[in-house]
Amino acid sequence: MKNLRRQVSEALVERGYSRDGRMHLLKLTSELSWVVDTGPLGKGADISPFVGIRHEALEQLVFRLLDLPLDRLSRASAKRWVYRG
Repeated sequence: MKNLRRQVSEALVERGYSRDGRMHLLKLTSELSWVVDTGPLGKGADISPFVGIRHEALEQLVFRLLDLPLDRLSRASAKRWVYRG
C-alpha cells in the first residue's frame, strides 16, 4: 500500500506538476510557479507539505545576494499546510 506522501506526489504529477524527488513544480506563467514539498518519499507515512509561490526574478535576486547557485525548485515565499488525519 502506498503511503500518503507518495499518493499526494502522484496526484500532483497527474495534475501537471513536474517532480524532482520530494519537490513538485507547476508553472503558472513565465515568472510564477506553485511549489509543493511533500517531504521525503520514503517510508514516512505522514505528510506536512510546504506550499509556496516561486517568482523567478525574486529567486534569482535572493540567490545572487546570498552568492548561491540558483535552484529551480526553491521558493522564497512559502506557507506550511498541516494535514491532520
